[in-house]
Amino acid sequence: MKGERMDAYRAIGVGLMVIASGCAEQPAKTTASAMAEKAAASTQPMAANEKEPTAVKPTVRQDYAKLKAALERGDGKTAATLVSADTIALYDNCRSLAVSAPESTLRPLDQMSVVLVLQLRYLLPKKELQTMTGADLFAWGVEKGLLKKNTVEGIDITGVEFKGDRAAASLTKAGKPLDGSRFDFVQEDNHWKLDMLPIIDAGNVALEAARAESGGSRVDLAMDVLTQTYNKPMPREILQGPLR
Repeated sequence: MKGERMDAYRAIGVGLMVIASGCAEQPAKTTASAMAEKAAASTQPMAANEKEPTAVKPTVRQDYAKLKAALERGDGKTAATLVSADTIALYDNCRSLAVSAPESTLRPLDQMSVVLVLQLRYLLPKKELQTMTGADLFAWGVEKGLLKKNTVEGIDITGVEFKGDRAAASLTKAGKPLDGSRFDFVQEDNHWKLDMLPIIDAGNVALEAARAESGGSRVDLAMDVLTQTYNKPMPREILQGPLR
């Protein structure tokens, strides 16, 4: 069941590595703390007796269905409109770091951030990164197939609970509950948009466990992950900026 739970989390990213990260231009400790606070707040039990706000249409289920359909057909532009503003801001911060942040700036970042920044440097030329927005980057990841179209197949939400402008839903896969798993949504622009901060937090926990086992730094693990992903050694130049 644990493996299925991680599959569900990965399904809403744009691939394991491009799942959004807690990047920011301030020191990583501050960024990680802010992420942890937001993630903790969003995972607190919600008041099950609160009803879905009648002023917000479509419903959580309807908006999730739209996001799921967009991901399945590779429609990045639509998918980008159905994730939270915080999610898009995180992508934009990672994009900015990928353009020119030196290795000394990368080393203190959380593990997901380091992996994403280096992957962007491997996949995209500097000029393209400079002109993209966070929404552009999210859409690009979906459209380029970093999220395989069948990864969201069978993943649905149930038992939606509400608290103010936030909602949380339990997950099922092929009709079976994924115990302890949930997606969080936030009300923005009269839609219920997926908030990926808790997903990011789960990804960081998993990668930090792998790093602790390896005994290396976060940069070392990120280089290893990308080497295995693309089946070629990552050049050290990638630690200073985009390869193209």
